[in-house]
Amino acid sequence: MLSHQNGCMTVVPCLSQLRQLGVSQLRQLCVDKGVDCTTFADKQDFFDALLPSCPDSLAVLPDTFSANLARAASKPFKLIFLDVDGVLNTTSRGSAYSSAEETLKFDCVQQLVTLVGNSSARLVLSSSWRSCLLLKMQLWSKLVAQGLREDCIVGQTPPITFTQRAAEISAWLSQNQCEGWTGDWVALDDMDLSDEQDLHDHFVWVDPEFGLSEDNVTLALKLLNVKM
Repeated sequence: MLSHQNGCMTVVPCLSQLRQLGVSQLRQLCVDKGVDCTTFADKQDFFDALLPSCPDSLAVLPDTFSANLARAASKPFKLIFLDVDGVLNTTSRGSAYSSAEETLKFDCVQQLVTLVGNSSARLVLSSSWRSCLLLKMQLWSKLVAQGLREDCIVGQTPPITFTQRAAEISAWLSQNQCEGWTGDWVALDDMDLSDEQDLHDHFVWVDPEFGLSEDNVTLALKLLNVKM
């Protein structure tokens, strides 16, 4: 992302580089981009203000997801509605989740990579992570680093309420035309949604103590009508 300041081009670095900058450097970037930072109290304020201008953010914008969905139509594809906490990371039952990037577990992400690779599926975010730009950027970066294509995410469900995830998935399906979609889809979640009628024969419950497992992937492939 570029801006002009006194005839010069101001470039906001990628996420990993942005994190390494000190407060004075972040402040100068904000000034160069014309960001009003007079009320900023700490480094996080400067970081958050620059985040939308970070080039990595382009990959997780809703418009980018829509473009990915349109491009996916060139070949038949299936859909996976992806929760993150408890699926791609783990927690002891009853303890709070941490949303830091390092909580994404390599083995769980690799199980997802296997599932996507064996099913020719694309991802729709149903996780609460979809509401946070930084978390989406971290998720996308980790997925791509472990083998998924850069356009693997084709949407995010609309926010209704935290407890209405099935309704959010149904709303996304009704609101989006998916040319090339085979009609096969599955939802991965650590919330027990097995009684939700809208998810009948489309739901895989993931134990949050272990995250996405080989057994989960096997069941998901079955529900996606993938012959192994």
